[in-house]
Amino acid sequence: MTNDIDWTAVQRVTHVIRGDWALAIVRALRERPLLFSELKMVIEREQLMPGYVLHDSTLARNLHNLVQQEVLSRRELPGGFQPGAEYRLTPFGEDVVRVLREASRCRQPN
Repeated sequence: MTNDIDWTAVQRVTHVIRGDWALAIVRALRERPLLFSELKMVIEREQLMPGYVLHDSTLARNLHNLVQQEVLSRRELPGGFQPGAEYRLTPFGEDVVRVLREASRCRQPN
């Protein structure tokens, strides 16, 4: 039997999704890039973490961590009345989504 699993990659993905809000953030960004305020609104509106309150500082910390882990990229928007940043999945972040999609197909033991 060949070793067709890259365990280092699996370990990296599981490390990324361990964060309290990481799954909710990745899930919210799977469709399109979002601004900080849009991202927070999507997470709250879709109740991606039911029963929890998402504070701005918590979201900022988690976004920073996901950018550091190269799951997300952050692009500064030009100044204006309300300058901000846009967040999007990187190619690695898109791989994480694919892995999670496959994992969601696993059957629960009886």
